[in-house]
Amino acid sequence: MENTEGFYKFEDDLLQFAPNFVCMPGDINIFIENKNDYEYPINGWFYFQNYEAACIYFNLPIIN
Repeated sequence: MENTEGFYKFEDDLLQFAPNFVCMPGDINIFIENKNDYEYPINGWFYFQNYEAACIYFNLPIIN
């Protein structure tokens, strides 16, 4: 089974996924090793343990 832990953002009908880190304008960066230290959302990004949890949160169909 593929590891789908990471950061997710749903915007413009697109589910974006970043498994390790996200770099954003304004020197805002989030890293998987610090996932428990952040208050979400961060510029629309959330942490989820897996793809299915992200789909449930954003009310999206789970596509295998």
